[in-house]
Amino acid sequence: MKGKDFLKSKWMEEAKKPDAEKQIRQKFNQWSQRVQNTGILLKARELLNYITSGQISGMDKLVVLAALLYIISPIDLIPDFIPIAGWLDDIGVGTFALSLIMGKLSDADLDKTIDYTDQKNPATFGTNSLFLQRDLYYEGLSYKLDELKSIAVDFDSHDMVSMAESIESMMDLPFFRVMFVGKYNSGKSTLINAFLGKELLPVEAIPTKRPITYILAGKEEKLYSESKQGDITIHASLDNLRDKRNELIMNARRISLFLPTDTLSDDLCFIDTPGLEDPNQDFSDMTIQEAPLADALVMVMDIGYAESKTEYAFLKDLLSNDRDRKVFIVLNKSDTRTANEISKIFDRLRNLMETLNIPENRIFVLSAKKACEKIFSKNEPPNDFMMFKNVLLDFLKKGSKAEKERIVSQQLAKYASSLKDICNAQIDLSKKSAQEKMLILTKLSEEKQKIETMLNKEKQRLEDKVTLIENIFLSNFENFCNTLKTDIRRKLDKLSLDELRSDYGISQYLKMEIRKFIEDEMNKIQKELNEYTKDRITSIQIELNKIDFPLSFEHRESFMEKNPDLLIGISIIGIYPFLSFFTFIGVLIGTLLGRSYIESMIKKIYASTAYNKIRKTIEIQLDEQLAKFSENFKIHAHQHFETLKTDAVAKLRESVLETIGPAIVIAESDFSQSDDKTKKALSMLQRIQKII
Repeated sequence: MKGKDFLKSKWMEEAKKPDAEKQIRQKFNQWSQRVQNTGILLKARELLNYITSGQISGMDKLVVLAALLYIISPIDLIPDFIPIAGWLDDIGVGTFALSLIMGKLSDADLDKTIDYTDQKNPATFGTNSLFLQRDLYYEGLSYKLDELKSIAVDFDSHDMVSMAESIESMMDLPFFRVMFVGKYNSGKSTLINAFLGKELLPVEAIPTKRPITYILAGKEEKLYSESKQGDITIHASLDNLRDKRNELIMNARRISLFLPTDTLSDDLCFIDTPGLEDPNQDFSDMTIQEAPLADALVMVMDIGYAESKTEYAFLKDLLSNDRDRKVFIVLNKSDTRTANEISKIFDRLRNLMETLNIPENRIFVLSAKKACEKIFSKNEPPNDFMMFKNVLLDFLKKGSKAEKERIVSQQLAKYASSLKDICNAQIDLSKKSAQEKMLILTKLSEEKQKIETMLNKEKQRLEDKVTLIENIFLSNFENFCNTLKTDIRRKLDKLSLDELRSDYGISQYLKMEIRKFIEDEMNKIQKELNEYTKDRITSIQIELNKIDFPLSFEHRESFMEKNPDLLIGISIIGIYPFLSFFTFIGVLIGTLLGRSYIESMIKKIYASTAYNKIRKTIEIQLDEQLAKFSENFKIHAHQHFETLKTDAVAKLRESVLETIGPAIVIAESDFSQSDDKTKKALSMLQRIQKII
């Protein structure tokens, strides 16, 4: 699309309508929460600032409005829901509009194609038809959501409108998203390669910088990467994926891969994720954020670590609010165990998965590596792999639509229930006299303020507790390092120079001692913070139960009360930040204190140092490396504890909102409008009952 074509497009016509600016303001917030690309988000906000500040008018304002309408529309040249590629044309149009209003474009420039707008939709599905048939696809669920959202708008509840928009975003995704998760080196990428019948994704035995990768059916092979800054690159070849020298790929935040394949249907998206213990916290966080949005999960486990707490804790947390979520378990690397060992491991895992409502027929034992070897050499794949592939494909063909409807229906039911609570509370309020209403709203407002004060105090207590734990931990670590230095010197004194030349277990000793210290300390911290946070949440719930609300609110048992074993100490320390933190330490040890480094260091010392100074020089350099390790460790540990503070406080607030959310909404009511709100509530309650 050329610049002059855009100036004559339907978007310019839409921009001329009286409600264009209002429409943009209403939709912008929802759009900005959905979009994941930093580049387009910054451009869109810059364009919106021109509108809100009143800096432009006339033709310039029309161009900005048209560009914003284009950008926030899910249907344009490349639909926004296509990972990474869907933002390309939006970036081009946003850049064009900004350049035009700032006078950077000549008439000749208007004859040029706007960047990226000559790109074709890389996916194979018929985009418009999917969106036009959304109501039909969800069999009326989208109509119910629209009705429920309009009730929230009428009630002027921003939180409830935001909840509806989250469900809308879920429904707007035309893809059925299958996410492959697991620890690093569990074989996720190998399994996907076998599934697709082609060696596409890189396979590493250690954590890599590889970000989340989206794999979709495409008309031709296409590869896109997105940087942390939001810059998007269209790569010339899929081979770039496995090129460790390609900095754009190695430093990418997200990757999209489109393939002509019979394995992936038009509306299916496979998602390959970093390991649950990825040393890069950003990548681990992305996996954690994406997992709840997946429609189905394939958990890949190394059969040698099938009873690892990592995967079990991840699944338990993920399934806590939806035990019917479809999860397939793959016990990988079966070629490393005997049949008898496999049988025993399978039995134990089956019993463990039963507690999570994952049936035996969704647990598979196979070797993704052996499957790849057979497939890539044009031989018949192993039966165990084909069994998994056929079961998953059969589910995707016959059950994916029903599963997506089930997920949306569940979210709608929760949403409707919350709206009913608010309406009933408002109706209860209407039965009081004017004086009673004033007293009730005043009391509710006072109670809300007390709750906020209580939460702020608990927040400060929790933050102080985490800070104290951090300080004690770092002090213990400092003492440990000093003791370790002394121990290393003693070991060096006992070794002959020939033994020193071959490292003689120094690196292994360092690794074992550091890991043992961290494991012991973190186990203590986990137990201490778990008990403390449990006490604080229990205390909050006791105080909430003491409050004599002037309306008959139903006390909702919060998620924290129903799941005491998923409190902060487990759900935060025991899972995500802790795993990433601990794996980071492992990588750091390998880099600064690993055997290959120490052996190389000793060789250099032998080659350049006088014989009688060799032992002392090794001691000095080991001390220097340990100091570097300590410095890096403290920085990452502090980041880890800051994350604990944020997440723990969020859990405290969440437990309150789940319990008395409707009371807080009513407490924010304007007394002068209470009669109008009551009439609305009665009408809305009838509408909700009809809808559900």
